[in-house]
Amino acid sequence: MKKFIIIGSGRRVQQDVLTSLSYLKIEKKNISIYANREKNILVRDDIYKVNIINKLKFIDIESIVYIAVTKSAVESVIDFVTKLNPNIKLIIDTPINSKKLISKFKNINICVAEDAFFLGRYLIKSGLRLNKFNILILHKSAMSYHGIAFIESLLSTTIFQVSFFDFYLGICKNGISIIYGKKNYEKGNIYLNFSKIKFPSLTKKQEKLIGGSSDYDSISYRFLDLKRLGLVDLLNDFIKNEKGYLSLKCGYNHFKKGEIIGKSPLSSLYIKIKNVLK
Repeated sequence: MKKFIIIGSGRRVQQDVLTSLSYLKIEKKNISIYANREKNILVRDDIYKVNIINKLKFIDIESIVYIAVTKSAVESVIDFVTKLNPNIKLIIDTPINSKKLISKFKNINICVAEDAFFLGRYLIKSGLRLNKFNILILHKSAMSYHGIAFIESLLSTTIFQVSFFDFYLGICKNGISIIYGKKNYEKGNIYLNFSKIKFPSLTKKQEKLIGGSSDYDSISYRFLDLKRLGLVDLLNDFIKNEKGYLSLKCGYNHFKKGEIIGKSPLSSLYIKIKNVLK
């Protein structure tokens, strides 16, 4: 059984990571959590001890390290854990907002924890049918890099994109993506080829993972909760050494493409020029 070392103890860890590991039957004794201060956290009736990061002195080859810290601390935390073991497997939360990470850690086995991407894969696996050419419409249902990741999980790579205030158009390998309206998951909808994407059929265990269900659920309304289904698949694939996980380069590309969502044409042009001059 794999062991998990988690760096960070905030909302992401408590609401998503630990519940997903529990879903995969990773026992508490095989999970160690570290942060800037010692404390206990309560996650769905289970109490987890959080150790101070300075107590982490050794990482064995069987452990997977999950990093869920502020974006400004990511590089230093990767440096810290790879000094303890340069051959470890890492999972890193989004956003991947630094191109430097790609070159600096190119020899480290790193998966980007973009569960919106894996949610799209989950929907396909659960029966969502795609054509050779598709039209994906997200009404109030896309936030920056998460939105791009979800779009590319269904339509493949975005080749061209433009944003006009609250309207976004993306040309992808396998179709067109449209985002309109300011993000408001509860009032939004997601359509594929002009039909609303149906809420997936879930087992009782999956319903518990996402925090229950109701008659008015939709993909958009429960997007943040449904992403846990994607996170479970991501974690499971990484545990099994599957090759389909997201690289740092992919995560960074999602971040850069997502910068123009909700921007005016002038601000989008400014971002493009800024990126070229870097």
